[in-house]
Formats: sequence, structure tokens, C-alpha cells
Amino acid sequence: MRRPARSKNANTCGAGDWLRAWIVRAVALQLIVLPAFAQPSISSISNAIFHADTILVTTFTVADADGTVTNVAGTILENPDLAIITTALSGTNVTMTIQGNFNRSGTYTVEVIATDNNGFTATNHFTVTSTVEESIICPQIGQQVVRAGGVLASTQPQEIDSIGSS
Repeated sequence: MRRPARSKNANTCGAGDWLRAWIVRAVALQLIVLPAFAQPSISSISNAIFHADTILVTTFTVADADGTVTNVAGTILENPDLAIITTALSGTNVTMTIQGNFNRSGTYTVEVIATDNNGFTATNHFTVTSTVEESIICPQIGQQVVRAGGVLASTQPQEIDSIGSS
């Protein structure tokens, strides 16, 4: 006995339809594993106070869980031309040298960026406070003779480096 032919519009599920549905479900459940790279890390860096005419040297460490830190750079955020910053990287140890052109007292933020061999970066900040010895300005008054009740003549202030010299 033959079965009657079904209409193509009927809601049927043939072997090809079942196979397509299984493949769609299998692909939807498939896990795609992508490699995850961690960014490097920078240890805490102590804030520093130094005289503007000196060179500041600070040390800290860097690390990377899945690679190697390949570059460490620093810049003064307020004005990158305010200091020359160099770094020396040896394994995970970093020595940063800051040679300032500050010529004034103030506090500045140094941004440190470490880059690993995968191109990922880490950023840390610390502050440096520059001090400058200010020259003392005081008027030098020469010998004057004034009558009782008179007023001394004023003089223009002169900058002196040490007491007794001009």
C-alpha cells in the first residue's frame, strides 16, 4: 500500500531537516576559546621631593603574567618639556632618572607607561615636588643723614646672594 503524497506546504520534518536542525544546535552550543592576554603591572612608586638643580633617581618593578615588559616610559603630564626622563629596564627592575628644567618650585605628576610584548600597556602615576632656593631681596640703605623728624629716602631693592654682598 502506498502512502499518499504530502503537500509541500504541510508541516513535515524529513531526514534532511532533522540533520540541519542538529547542526544548527551543535554550532550554537560550540564554545569558542580565544586567547586572553593580561596587561603588564607596575608596582607603586613613591612620591619624591628634590631640589630643581639635582637629578632624581627612583626605582620600581614591572611584571607581566603572560609575556615580557619590553618598554617603560615616563612623562611630566603638566609639561612634557619640563624634564628629561630616562628609564633603564633590567628584567623586572626599572630605574627612572628625572633631570628637571624646573627653575621654580612646584608639584608635578609623572605618568609611567609599561608596554609588554603583546602591545598591552599599564599606567601608573606619582608626584614629584621641585624646590628652588629663592634669592633674598632686601633693600640696601647707604649711610644717610636726616634731621630730627625727617624721612629717610627710599631706595630700590637689590637682589643679593648672601648676607653682606650685592
